Amino acid sequence: MSKFATTFILDVGNSMQREDSMDKTTYLEKATTVLKSILDSKIIQGRKTDVVELIFAGTDETDNPLAEDGQYENLNLKFSFTQANIKMIKYLDSLKKKPNNGNVDIMDALILALFSMNNFCKKLKYEKRIYILTDCQNDMLLDDFTTVKDQILSMNVSIDRKNEEILKEITEFSNGLIFLDREAISALSQLRTKSVKPTTLLRAPLTFGDPESHPEETLSISVYTYLKTSELSAKSAKKWSSIAENTEPESRTCKVDTVRTLKVTKTNEDGMDEDITVEKEDLIKAYRFGKTLVRYTADDEEAMKFRCSKGLSILGFVKKQKIKRWWLISNTISVIPEPGNSYAHVQFASLYKALFETEYCAMVRFCAREDSALKIGCLVPHEGKPYLLFCQLPYAEDLRPYEFTNLKSLLDPENIKVEDPNSSSSLKPKRNKLEARTVKASEAIQRMENFILSMDLMHAIKNPKGETKEAYKTKDIFNPYIQRVNQCISHRATNQIDSFHPTPLPLCDPKFLASITPIPSLIESSRSCATALKEAFTLLKQETTKKTGKRQWQSNKDILPGENVDAIAADRILQNMGNEDGPDAKRRKGVDGLLEINSLFE
Repeated sequence: MSKFATTFILDVGNSMQREDSMDKTTYLEKATTVLKSILDSKIIQGRKTDVVELIFAGTDETDNPLAEDGQYENLNLKFSFTQANIKMIKYLDSLKKKPNNGNVDIMDALILALFSMNNFCKKLKYEKRIYILTDCQNDMLLDDFTTVKDQILSMNVSIDRKNEEILKEITEFSNGLIFLDREAISALSQLRTKSVKPTTLLRAPLTFGDPESHPEETLSISVYTYLKTSELSAKSAKKWSSIAENTEPESRTCKVDTVRTLKVTKTNEDGMDEDITVEKEDLIKAYRFGKTLVRYTADDEEAMKFRCSKGLSILGFVKKQKIKRWWLISNTISVIPEPGNSYAHVQFASLYKALFETEYCAMVRFCAREDSALKIGCLVPHEGKPYLLFCQLPYAEDLRPYEFTNLKSLLDPENIKVEDPNSSSSLKPKRNKLEARTVKASEAIQRMENFILSMDLMHAIKNPKGETKEAYKTKDIFNPYIQRVNQCISHRATNQIDSFHPTPLPLCDPKFLASITPIPSLIESSRSCATALKEAFTLLKQETTKKTGKRQWQSNKDILPGENVDAIAADRILQNMGNEDGPDAKRRKGVDGLLEINSLFE
């Protein structure tokens, strides 16, 4: 499901004002911390199809559509279904300053939540959830308990709550979860990724053969493609007018619109340069050919296109080992048979099985749109899951065939023979200038292998059960820059008094850097291997001095602020002119020679 409707029921009664003896924090503060963490995540994701509703139980006032004849009192439906926003966060912060003394009946709040959710969702396909945050210290009226259970089952609602036994039966039959306060805070403090709605990138045939020239001999499989990996960018900042902040609140708008104007400079009849505005429809493209700009019209652009139909066309097959790892570029795309097309599933399964068992991959060309730029790539069978992965490969123009120095001689220099004219023998081993080993080549290689094995990540960390597991899995590594940006934006939005008195940004959360920081226990266990590897080579730091050019000016470190730099430079030039060996001696001699030639002509 792509739509989510979530109701949060927060108990704000007297019992929630009690302090936990372990950390001296009230239960209301813990509950609001959990709720703010969930809302903060939803605000950052900003999905329009993810709506929330906030119901507060135990308030002094009563504000809900079921309140009549003394029923459903002390319930405040403060925020009806809408996207999570900053107003919800600020209202939760205000609860600490305004304690409530109303009676709490969680069953009434649950009935209100089901009533509101049923009116909003109706027959639409929403994934419905109800979160109840309470300490369960107040009695519950169970008169409508059976009716509530039936309604929960009919609406397919899952319920999550924080604490122990009273709502346990409801959470069990609704496939919900129960969390203690510390468990909920710990779970929500973990880093999370943004959920992305699966959207097809391409719906087209996967063909093998020429459908135009030989349609009867062509194999065509209807497939859907989805993005498997794609780089996520951090939030982009909008332009904000600081000038508008000084205006009256009624007329204040800090939005900035960008207006782009194109101009050309032309000399008028009076010989003056004049700027002439050019409309967008009057522009055409021009490509550089050497120092010449070649005009290109819209018709030329259309004629230049490579005509092709959208889809994937198999060019042939090649062993997987022939595809170099460093050839893979751009995003990875999942390719699956068309859902609901049994004929396509049978064909696709046969292709997948053949590629998987023979360890081959299919070379294909990929066209995302009609007459668009073609990509070349390979279809690789995904291990364990019956679909193919399209990995883009580079063209010859995309490769960078750089050559680097071969370092093999550093490990085995005895095999390198060079001619030495001062030796009686025509061939004599010569030590490489980069050779810095203090042990035999075999010993140096062994020490390097020991160091690599000591840093093995397959068993680097332990789970709560004490079992070793792999570290630095991709699913566990979060982009620290994106997480830091989200942290700072959330803090500034909820803690800023006004634009002229912003609060300092928080320190970077250690969790952001944990996934890209070496594991301390791994460093300690590999310390002895690292020391042995270091002792196998003699490495000396080469001190370098900055060389000065012949015409480089003298250092300006002795020039004090406020002094005339031009006058000091002129004095130094005059001093150099009196020095026969100065940096300007050759230049001066050339000028003197030119003066002598000019005097001869005179």
